[in-house]
Amino acid sequence: MNRKVMTAASFCLSAFLIVYVVFQLVNFSGNDYVTQTVYSQTVDEQINMNGFILREETVIPLTANGYLSSNYSVGTKVSLGADLGEVYPNQSAAGNRYAIRQLQLTANALVAAQNASDTTDVIKPDDLNQSISQSVSRLVAARDDYDFSDIEQYKEEIIQYCGQKEIVLYPNTDYSTRVESLNNQAQTLAASGEGNLASVVSTASGYFVDHIDGYEETLSGLDLSSLTVSKAEEMIGAYTSYQADTSAVKIVTSHKWRYITVLSGEDAEQIRSGNTVSLRFSHVSEDVPMTVEKLVRDEETGKYLAIFSGETINEELLSIRFCSATIVVASYTGLKLPKEALRFENGVRGVYVVVMDKMYFRKIEEIYEAEDYLIAKINEDDEESLRLYDTVIVQGKNLYDQKPL
Repeated sequence: MNRKVMTAASFCLSAFLIVYVVFQLVNFSGNDYVTQTVYSQTVDEQINMNGFILREETVIPLTANGYLSSNYSVGTKVSLGADLGEVYPNQSAAGNRYAIRQLQLTANALVAAQNASDTTDVIKPDDLNQSISQSVSRLVAARDDYDFSDIEQYKEEIIQYCGQKEIVLYPNTDYSTRVESLNNQAQTLAASGEGNLASVVSTASGYFVDHIDGYEETLSGLDLSSLTVSKAEEMIGAYTSYQADTSAVKIVTSHKWRYITVLSGEDAEQIRSGNTVSLRFSHVSEDVPMTVEKLVRDEETGKYLAIFSGETINEELLSIRFCSATIVVASYTGLKLPKEALRFENGVRGVYVVVMDKMYFRKIEEIYEAEDYLIAKINEDDEESLRLYDTVIVQGKNLYDQKPL
C-alpha cells in the first residue's frame, strides 16, 4: 500500500472518530436532565396601596414637661375622668415610683393573707388552688385582650392566695418580718426619689394612646364628602415618617375608623362598595376585616378614591397613621411549577416526571399564573395528573412518554 493510500485511510479514520465522538457528546447531553421536586404552595392575589388612617381623637396636652408613667397600655378603654398616669421629671423617677408601688402591692397582699389565716373559717388548699388558677386565667385573658388596667389587682390576688396556701400548709408561717422589710424598702425609695410633677386625667371616654403623631388636628377637620383623588394623593405623597410626640396623649373616642387610599381603575374593579375585605397592614400582625364604604371615580384620571371602614382596635393599629396595605383578593393553593417545565403532548398541557428508570407525561390544570411560575390544581384521584412530591423534568431534550432514562 503506497503512502497516499495510507494517508487517505488515516484521514478518513480520524474524521470518523471525530464525528463519532461529537455524536456521542450530543447524544449524552440530550439525556442530561435538570429536575425539581413539586411542592404545594399558597399564592395570594393582592391589591397593593398606600393610604392613611382617620380616627375621632381628643388630644390631652401634658401640663408639665417630663416622662409620663401611664396607668394604661395603648388601646385600653378608659372612662371620662380616668386617672391616666403621672408625669415625672425623668424615666428614672418614674421607675422608682413603679418599684415603690410593687413593694407596697406585695406587702398588702401578704398582710391580707396573714389576716385571712387568723379567722376561724376552714380554708382548704384545693379551694386556694382554684382561686389561684382563676386569677392566673384572668391575668392571661387580660394579656391576650391587651387590657392591662387590672393587671396589678390580679397580681395581688395571686400573691395573697399563694401566701394563704403556705400558711395552711405550714401553720407557723409569719409574714410580719417580710412585710416590715418591704415597707422599709418602699420608704427608703420614696425618700431618695423625685416626686411626680403632675397628674393626667382623661377628658373623654374611649381608647387610650400614650402619644400623638401630629396629624390629629389636621385630619380631625377633614371633610370626606369633598375629598378628591388629587388631594388624597397629595397628602399621601407629602408624608415622610411617623413621629411619636410624648408631649401629649390622646383618647380615640370611637371604635369606628377609616382607611383612605387611591386605587387604579383596574384594582377598583376587583372590589365592590359594601363588601367586606381583609386588609393586611404593614407592622400589624393580623389581617384586619374592613368594609368598602365608598368608591369615588375621578373622571379625569380614571383613578378611585377608596374609603374603608373598620372596628378593630389594638395597639398596633393605634400606633400607625400613613401606612401601606394590601387587599387579599383571592388565594390559590396548588402545585408550584417553573414555566420552563411545561410541555405539550398531543395538544395536552403537562410536564414530564421521573419515575424509577423512565419518564412519564403528567397533565396539569393551571389555576394561577405568574411571570416565571404557575400553580396547578392538586388532583390526587387522577393517576394521569401531576401529584405532590413528583420529580419534574425542568430542562432536557428529546422528552417523550415512557422514555427510558
